Parts: sequence; C-alpha cells; structure tokens
Amino acid sequence: MARRRSIVESLRETEEPQDSTPPAPPAEVPQEAPAPARKRAPRKLAAVPADAPTDAPEGEKAPRPAPRVLTADSTGDAKRVGLYLHPDDFRALGMAKLDDGADANARIRAMIALWRHNDRYRAAVDKLARTALRGPR
Repeated sequence: MARRRSIVESLRETEEPQDSTPPAPPAEVPQEAPAPARKRAPRKLAAVPADAPTDAPEGEKAPRPAPRVLTADSTGDAKRVGLYLHPDDFRALGMAKLDDGADANARIRAMIALWRHNDRYRAAVDKLARTALRGPR
C-alpha cells in the first residue's frame, strides 16, 4: 500500500535537488507538414424568378419578411411534440422566462421560426442535430 505524504513533504522534495546532472534536451520529434488549406466552395444564391416584383432599387435584394411564429387555430389542429431536456437547458429556459416573461413553449416556437427563416441558422442546427445523441442518456 502506498504511503500517504503531506503537502509539506512533497514541497520539500521538489525544493531539494535530487540529481546534479542537467536534464537531457528533449529529442526532436519529426513534424508532419501542415495540410493544405481547403478552398471554400462558392456561395449558392437563392433562386429568384427574373420576373418577380421587387420594391428594392436596381442591384439590391428585396428584404425578406421577418420570421413569424406559426400558431394553430385550435388545439385540435395543433400537433404535440415531447422532448427530454438536460437539467441545464431546462434551467436556462426558466431563467430566460424570469428575464423577459416568454415561457419555454414560446421560446422554442421562436427558435423554430428562425430555423425556418434563416438558411445559415438552419444549416448549423441541422448539422448539430445529425451528430446529437437521441433520447435521454
């Protein structure tokens, strides 16, 4: 069984030189050449019909409408989704509700509205969702 040492004993050992010979320099490790930088793919632009009416001046994109939260007309028309949340996520939603009064359901609906509206946000969420674990762990 190993003997327990106090912190003081450990510090004394580090202060006292155990060997008077200098440590050997580390051996050189051959390094691999860095991989060449990847080239970015050109951005894909949204397909807009040429005859689409726009209120924007020539050469500028028309602004997209702001994202909006979709609501069902009645609870009979609505579809229900259940999900398990990590306790930290549940706490974060609760703390956000204290800050601005929006409950977890409204906040998640707003996240879905942004997911539908913003292509970059959607791609980031979809990429993360593909790698996420499924169900409670």
